[in-house]
Amino acid sequence: MALLLYVPCFSQSENKEMLLNQNVKELMNSNPEQAINITKLLLSKPSITAGETAKINYLTAKIYRVKGDYSNALQFLFEEKKFADYLSNEEKLTIELEKVEVLRELSLDKEAKDILNAAESGNDPKGDADFKTFKDAAILLERVAFLNKDLKFKEGAEMLQNQLQISNNLIKFPELKLSYDIALGQQYLENRNLESAKKSFNSAFDKINKTTNNYQKIAILSGLANIYFQEKKHNEAISALTMAYNYAIGLQNTYIQEKLLNELLINYLAVGDTLNYKLNNVKLIQKYAEIEALDQAAVNTAYNLISEEQSENYVQQKASYNNIIIAFIVLAFLVVCVLLFFWWGLFQKKKRLKEIIYYLNISRNNFINKIPVKVVEESKKVNIPKETEQLILKKLERFENSTRFTNKDFSLAVLAGQFDTNTKYLSEVINSNFNMNFNTYVNNLRIKYIVEKLKNEPNYISYKISYLAEDCGFSSHSSFTTVFKSLTGISPVTYIEMLRKEKEEENIPMEEALEYE
Repeated sequence: MALLLYVPCFSQSENKEMLLNQNVKELMNSNPEQAINITKLLLSKPSITAGETAKINYLTAKIYRVKGDYSNALQFLFEEKKFADYLSNEEKLTIELEKVEVLRELSLDKEAKDILNAAESGNDPKGDADFKTFKDAAILLERVAFLNKDLKFKEGAEMLQNQLQISNNLIKFPELKLSYDIALGQQYLENRNLESAKKSFNSAFDKINKTTNNYQKIAILSGLANIYFQEKKHNEAISALTMAYNYAIGLQNTYIQEKLLNELLINYLAVGDTLNYKLNNVKLIQKYAEIEALDQAAVNTAYNLISEEQSENYVQQKASYNNIIIAFIVLAFLVVCVLLFFWWGLFQKKKRLKEIIYYLNISRNNFINKIPVKVVEESKKVNIPKETEQLILKKLERFENSTRFTNKDFSLAVLAGQFDTNTKYLSEVINSNFNMNFNTYVNNLRIKYIVEKLKNEPNYISYKISYLAEDCGFSSHSSFTTVFKSLTGISPVTYIEMLRKEKEEENIPMEEALEYE
């Protein structure tokens, strides 16, 4: 009904502009689906100009990002390069940083950092002090976000503290100022400075409490809930998270809902609310499946758009040459580069997607029962003498009871050599008897090993994530975290928090909270 009221206004540019500035922006952070319906109506008008299209695309991309629809968000963000002449410097920078945020959420960190570095090194308009302030603050927040992802909270906090003057200069940019305050609150929280964190979050919430900016309210409420959790005020944490979750439902953002459900489960577990724990756990499992599908589509879209943009850049470079002979030589060179680029890009893309799809499809429950997804094709089966297969299985049983798999340089070839067999036989025995490849088999053993250590050896709960990763054979804590979550359903940090809570309830003294790298 409300949408019908907007249609007659489209004939007047003044009313249309008012619609964009008021209705769409207000709905963006509270009811993105309705906001998208409005922008679709605007974009469908035959008389729409290129400048109007640029502004509407800009808003639509932000709406999809708020909604957690990263595939569509990227489509509109990359489309904006066609309308760069109609966008302000602030809008063009924001578009690039929106790309960075989405790619970072999809774990495409290299691609995200490439865009961020390019945006930071871009030429600034001379004499525009306001834009420089906006740019410095916006890029600073993205740098801190990458540090947070690497669990370098202390460095992030220091970076924000050293640039407090930037925050004081953001009066003309209230949305960015709000994001800055929330980020500062998060850094205080991660560094266990609870009073300062609570002060920052409450100050930020007071600024938007009476607005429709539910997207930022969720971040603030989640931060406050974490403070309540550490203060053991679990009912207050549940109340804040429930409010945030209701906002997230309105945004239809599956990623945020999944995060909030994880936090709710920990608090329900702390207060012994078994019923709500089970009900919300069912919802969480459903969100995992939804996120797997969203991630696969978004990663595929990201690679396609980045490849297309780079190809267009090659074409533009080629067209800049005036001399026909030079142009021919450059063209030949570029063709070779493009072919190599696409070959390498396709190879990396397939490799990346294969890893994502494989790990995301591993059942969390199957980790304990050793019943992973079958990935071996029958046509590739190797015929092995029964006696040889039984001998290899006995050796594998002894191998599982050892800790040799915690060697980070361990490989199929090394194990085959230790078993006095060949890699084909060993690989086939693992595939046919455990329904998994060698790498997955070893990762299962490593995660099970570290889980047992965390549960049974008190010292392990105080170790850094990087040490835990190295101890069980992973080359980096990021890969360890990814595999751990895919096999157990929760991150190492969450698992440690749950173990710590169990120990506290058993009145076993625990060391101070971990300081993660």
